[in-house]
Amino acid sequence: MIDFRRASCALRSRSAPSAQRSVSLEASTRRFSVLVVEDHRATADAVAGFLRAYGYDTRVAYDAEQGMTIFRQWHADAAVLDIVMKGIDGIDLARRLRQMATRPLLLVALTGLGTPDEIAPLCVSDFDHFLLKPVHPDELLQTLGSLVSERTSPSA
Repeated sequence: MIDFRRASCALRSRSAPSAQRSVSLEASTRRFSVLVVEDHRATADAVAGFLRAYGYDTRVAYDAEQGMTIFRQWHADAAVLDIVMKGIDGIDLARRLRQMATRPLLLVALTGLGTPDEIAPLCVSDFDHFLLKPVHPDELLQTLGSLVSERTSPSA
């Protein structure tokens, strides 16, 4: 089983994932599009395939340049970005995607970084949320689902 932990800027710690599997995707959530940018192909394909299986429309890029190219042609509602990539890193990519976006964009960082010094730059970056690798599918679904719910709620 893949262990997935969520990092918190406030706590700067790792916490165990929720054991609940009560992830509900509303009809509006199922139409959400997600760009996955991850330089490890197996991880990128697994994340995108999992999201696709739960109704998300996904595209995959294996580096930041390819991610920007895809995003120019296909403005996703959300992006799941690896942080440490060759060339343009995920933090810079997040900034660039926000500038390119024609509507609000949800950004989730997916990172193997875990020390407070490594996490600190994420806390002041353009991300809405960040998750630590290895990724637990339920946690990814819950994170995207809650961000989508916040986005689509009448008060948003």
